[in-house]
Amino acid sequence: MSLRFSLTVMATAIASAAGCSDPSLPPVGGGGSGGAPAEGGSSMDDGGANAAGGGAGLGGGDGGSGGAITADLALTIVSPASPWSFERARLDIVADVVAPDGSLVMLERGDDILEQAAVDDLTSADRGTRRVKLQVPFLRGPFSCDVVLRAPDNREERISIDLHGGRQVASSLDRHAALFDGQLHAVGGGDPSVSTLAPTVLLTSIHARGDTFVAIDEMGDVLALDMDISSAEPWLVGEDIIAASLGGAHALLLRSDGTVVATGSNVVGQLGTGDAAAVDGFVDVEALDGIVAIAASNATSYAVRDDGVLFAWGGNEDGELGLGNEDAAAHPTPGAVPTPKPIVGVAAGRGHVLALANDGALYAWGLGTSGQLGDGSSGILASKSQPVAISTENAIVDVFANTNTSFAADGSGLLWVWGQNGLAQLGIGDTGQRTEPTQSLVGTVIGAAAGPVGGASLDSMGRFYVWGSNASGQLGLLPPPEGPERSSVPVEVVLP
Repeated sequence: MSLRFSLTVMATAIASAAGCSDPSLPPVGGGGSGGAPAEGGSSMDDGGANAAGGGAGLGGGDGGSGGAITADLALTIVSPASPWSFERARLDIVADVVAPDGSLVMLERGDDILEQAAVDDLTSADRGTRRVKLQVPFLRGPFSCDVVLRAPDNREERISIDLHGGRQVASSLDRHAALFDGQLHAVGGGDPSVSTLAPTVLLTSIHARGDTFVAIDEMGDVLALDMDISSAEPWLVGEDIIAASLGGAHALLLRSDGTVVATGSNVVGQLGTGDAAAVDGFVDVEALDGIVAIAASNATSYAVRDDGVLFAWGGNEDGELGLGNEDAAAHPTPGAVPTPKPIVGVAAGRGHVLALANDGALYAWGLGTSGQLGDGSSGILASKSQPVAISTENAIVDVFANTNTSFAADGSGLLWVWGQNGLAQLGIGDTGQRTEPTQSLVGTVIGAAAGPVGGASLDSMGRFYVWGSNASGQLGLLPPPEGPERSSVPVEVVLP
């Protein structure tokens, strides 16, 4: 049954500083690709686009949400920046504390204590500073948590962190879309104006691949979106989905209970059913539970278990399984990837994968012809069939990938980009390929998307930046020949 979008503005309740709000946020859709832009056009110089900044105040260390100090009691959030959006079953909150013995550091949501640690048990660094890692479980939509440092005499320091469970930015072949303040904004599809859509259900996450969009609503139902006619069709209902990933011709969906459901092509076993037989509808991925994060490349699937083990299955033509070899056989059963460290997050492009370790280190493998692995290599011999360490200036907290490009966000919200850039997909001021992480010109972000012909980001002030191809007006500018073919610098699309 088709659900029609209303063009009225939908109000959204935002989380209070100390508590947790109900999730809320809205949609867009797929459509024609609008054709690839021609090479060699001039890049657009968008005045002031580099100053996307505008994120939350940063507190010291690598960045984060800020600091609070009272005499011998000090609390600093190292990562993530606040606000922050994420889509995995749990998120690490890293904080530095200075406190007398007997103090406690706690993570609170409303009246609930989600986790706590005794300062005495923490490792002390220079000048008595101790670092703690607390884990907040996923909730769909916007919510807030407090990190609280409490001394034995009941003095305390408290910092609130605003979070959003779900992806707030998505980029397709011909559109960019952002979820912000309970509304879904989209630009492109042949129309450079911004559409603001409010569906009959609240959306909390949006995903795109090629010219396809899907969304997850506040109840965990998945909707297939059609941007051209502003409609949404129920795709998978009643399964309590918390994350989605779209591959070349298949998709993975993560339930809140840690199990994975798959649908689509299974020609190389990417659905994880134990064979490569065609499947109608949705199927459970065999022998997987306790999963916290998922990703799908063109023909390979990935899942991170809560103990840090990364599983891969499906195609392996470019070494995507990370096992040290390449082959054209089907691999229909999930197998563990031998990663150097426990993994907490994963993203996949056309034929490469990025794996985020629990200490913020980054690993990559698979197709590397366009520098998308980030290890300094490119060309026909650059592919890697085993994980290689990628050098980054700061600890990474999230990763994004699409086709032959890679993005990573660090704890202060800075966006790092590398890989293919002929259409200005990286937003770094030129169209030259990058083989190592390079800081984007966009500034700090709360969410980002690597698309097939461009990228997009959202900052804490609701500023929406896009870059790359403008073949379908997806930069909010008239498409060629009246407008530019592309922009290699971020362009702000002003949201209503």
